[in-house]
Amino acid sequence: MLISAPTGSGKTLAAFLWAIDTLAAQPTRPQGISLVYVSPLKALSYDIDRNLRVPLSGIGADLTVAVRSGDTSQRERQQMLRNPPTS
Repeated sequence: MLISAPTGSGKTLAAFLWAIDTLAAQPTRPQGISLVYVSPLKALSYDIDRNLRVPLSGIGADLTVAVRSGDTSQRERQQMLRNPPTS
């Protein structure tokens, strides 16, 4: 599927909401990471992180979110390896 719309119209959020709904609806989920979003823009990554946490808590989904950028400290990277986001 290809969605074409102006910047700021909610394309990414719509895709994430579909993915969250799909993951949350599965009776059993495989271990590990189920969804990866790669963005070339650091600001967009933080915006996605912030905008995902609210819908996840709102629907009661047992899913976690992590954001890593080039500025992520070595300490935070090690923490992500020890405790990766779960689905």
